[in-house]
Amino acid sequence: MHGWVFLTEDPAGRLTEDAFRERFPRQEISYQPVPGALGSYGRCGHALVSHDTHDGVVTLMRQVSDFNRGRG
Repeated sequence: MHGWVFLTEDPAGRLTEDAFRERFPRQEISYQPVPGALGSYGRCGHALVSHDTHDGVVTLMRQVSDFNRGRG
């Protein structure tokens, strides 16, 4: 099973694609914030997460989202 999460720019500029990859090593991550060049929904990247179960996908999506918002 798979889930898709839009990633938004970290206003403090602390997050990097490497930070996402380090935290979520087996997931597909693209995070390339460019000030003032945001895509749809304020998106500057995405995470495609995978797990064997629906609950696992939902958990991973929440973890990625929380990390993106500085709560993870």
